Amino acid sequence: MRGSEGHMGFMNRIRMGSTSSTSSARWRIALIAATVVCGFPACGGSSSETADNYGCLVTSTTPLAWTATSVWGTPEQVFARFAGTCQAPFDWNSSWSGYSLSVAPPSGADTLTATVDIDTTSARWKAQRALPSGPLEMRPACDGLLEVDASVSLVLSSGAVVAEKKVTLSARSAQAPTLITLSLSEAQFGNWISIAKKKVASAETLWMDIQVYPVGASCAGSVRLVIEQPPGDAQSGISGRLASWSDSGCAEEKTAVPLDTPYQGIDFHDAVASAFSEATIPGRWSLGGEATSLILNATPNGVGCAEHFFGGGEVTIPVVIAASTADKRIQGLTGTGTIGATFGDARVSVLRLDLYLQQPCSSNTLPAAYPPADCATMERIGFDLHFNRYPPQGSPNSGYLSVYQYQRGVDAGGWVDLVDELVLGP
Repeated sequence: MRGSEGHMGFMNRIRMGSTSSTSSARWRIALIAATVVCGFPACGGSSSETADNYGCLVTSTTPLAWTATSVWGTPEQVFARFAGTCQAPFDWNSSWSGYSLSVAPPSGADTLTATVDIDTTSARWKAQRALPSGPLEMRPACDGLLEVDASVSLVLSSGAVVAEKKVTLSARSAQAPTLITLSLSEAQFGNWISIAKKKVASAETLWMDIQVYPVGASCAGSVRLVIEQPPGDAQSGISGRLASWSDSGCAEEKTAVPLDTPYQGIDFHDAVASAFSEATIPGRWSLGGEATSLILNATPNGVGCAEHFFGGGEVTIPVVIAASTADKRIQGLTGTGTIGATFGDARVSVLRLDLYLQQPCSSNTLPAAYPPADCATMERIGFDLHFNRYPPQGSPNSGYLSVYQYQRGVDAGGWVDLVDELVLGP
């Protein structure tokens, strides 16, 4: 058990990302990178035997050839896509951890080589049974494990090591394999980065959770840093993403979607163009209540990234946005934003446009702010644009464009003054 997270929290962490379905119903299996054991009296059970954290006890182990058939398929069919070598851009940023840690270098970019070597001679089948604790209908389905040993190496082009670790890949019933998870203690941190506690006597515990997606299918993953307080502390700790890598331009859990061809039966490029090409959106200023319109143009730029969920999904599309208001209070506002297109049944149900932009206060940016800021006291101008567009028979379109000013000498993280807001909609 790790601090206040508890046994179930740790179980949930090693099961992360392993809930999606697979195209073959008989391969509904789950991948975990390590086995955490628990004596059932300590976990609330009544047996003195030791089971894994699914409540299952191994009764026998049988070696398997790489191509031999098991209940969940051959080891080759189940695990081969995790093996191989790939390269992808790697970047990190530790700014969120600055209150308690010193990280050097605090941010940066490199190229990462991910290598997963599977020992094909180590494949084995483990028969299981459930421990006799609790009502029969509540006992887990202990229908066997398919396992193989592997080694994972994550190395930057500079030669610095992000992680090197041996793992056991395990497949069981009910869920599909999606990734390898490595949990590293402080002593196992690679030499790619230096992390030190600002308080020398601090009792905080640090570890990294690294997720590696199958290198035979995509080159992607992430590094998460966890800062945990000692047991009994009022604060349980924090965690955040420290680094990630991807060869598709999408986050590791998402699928790259080229916008020049239909995806899931939908032409997302045309959907964006028809909704946001020279669109005129009615609105009204919060201060004064004057009516005007926002003239908006959004052009897709790059590759979309799809995330799937039950019954559909969402494609996040990078767009170049240009906006002005008909009353000329805002002119020539341009920046790179995103449009989230929620879809299902081969149609788009909503398009969500988002743009957040800051500009330094100068004579060149003053015309874009309303009212004009005094650059002697104002350092930056901020714009926050959000708009949801629905099908004609759906909910009313709605959104807003907020204009902010930052005073000089004020921390960049805090809004200083909401100048005005244009409420968008019918």
